[in-house]
Amino acid sequence: LAARAVEVAEGSDNPGLLALSFNLLANARILGDPRPRAAIAPLDRAARIARAAGERRALSDVSRTRDRSCSDLPPRLAQ
Repeated sequence: LAARAVEVAEGSDNPGLLALSFNLLANARILGDPRPRAAIAPLDRAARIARAAGERRALSDVSRTRDRSCSDLPPRLAQ
């Protein structure tokens, strides 16, 4: 379902929606595989899109997801 949200958002002209959909995809991956690397690619893409479009809310959501997915790792490994 999260992958479908990305597909729909890619067809829209709304970068905020696209960034949020990649964040949703990252959250779905975290639920299926709690290792941080499972969510890195969609989170990186969401962050790039949100920054380029000036979408603060989407960027904030991405940051929270990234923090949550890496919160139990030592700081050196969370990067």
